[in-house]
Amino acid sequence: SHPPRSVLSLGMPPKSVSVAHTPERNPPARNVRLYLRPVRGAAGGGMRADAGEHDGAREPPLMSRRLWKEMPLWIRLHPERGRLKKCWNGCHLIDDRHDGRRYGVCQNRGCGTQPRAGDPILGCRVCRWSVCATCADRPRMPSLCDDPLFHGPDDPCLLLQEGLLPLAVRDACLPCVPPLAPSAAQRFMGTPLAASAAAAVMEAAPALAGAGGHGTVIVCPGGNYEFLSCLEGYPVTEWLARHGLAAAVLRYRLLPSHGLDEALDDLEDAVTLLRRLRPGPVVAMGFSAGGHLVASLGARHEERRPGTPQ
Repeated sequence: SHPPRSVLSLGMPPKSVSVAHTPERNPPARNVRLYLRPVRGAAGGGMRADAGEHDGAREPPLMSRRLWKEMPLWIRLHPERGRLKKCWNGCHLIDDRHDGRRYGVCQNRGCGTQPRAGDPILGCRVCRWSVCATCADRPRMPSLCDDPLFHGPDDPCLLLQEGLLPLAVRDACLPCVPPLAPSAAQRFMGTPLAASAAAAVMEAAPALAGAGGHGTVIVCPGGNYEFLSCLEGYPVTEWLARHGLAAAVLRYRLLPSHGLDEALDDLEDAVTLLRRLRPGPVVAMGFSAGGHLVASLGARHEERRPGTPQ
């Protein structure tokens, strides 16, 4: 999933670190969305699924664009999102060299490397934010405009790899995917499937038996029940996939339009759906608010059916 290591990573410093656009993080495969709520007024349960490209306007964002500057920085996530490299406060990074005084350690998440004086870096001289040569090439998360966890406030769904769906559903997707290869950011999103595809999900459910191992993990991102952190979504499912575990990200409903009961309903519906579609146990894990959501579902089950397995 990571691009080939550059000469920077191999200890052969060039004249400067390139600030050219960096490709956004690609999921390991095209991702599909299975919606947890049926299409209003549709026959046969109205099950919905999306795959492929996204036109950027079909689903509304969690917040109006005019309010994006008011969002917390841990959701705007300037150092991690989009193609342009920025510091935590959103300033554009420039080619620079570490001088041992202005800049400290690499401030990219999870690094902390102390470059030597004279090493090429990307830096912000205003905020004194710096990125080492190795982290300069690290894959990036999608921008807010292309982040599926930042859209569809009233459309809870599961985001999972296309390979976890039965062949009948994937075949139904093909006519809906444009002939041009989607961009890295667009691969995170989807366009509607053919009408027969949603029905095929249920008809071909046994074909899921061999996809992605036995059992499924539901990943619930955190975000204070107001947002969904992109760092706690696809990167987690990618890590699980590398260890042979099938996983899906849950996009659950959020405050202020919805409450905890609706978010619990979304997780409960996701468990029910995956038990119908995939063999083996269903496990849920979460971060921050997502972890609280998982624990709350366990408490709800114990309250409704004391002493029975979940």
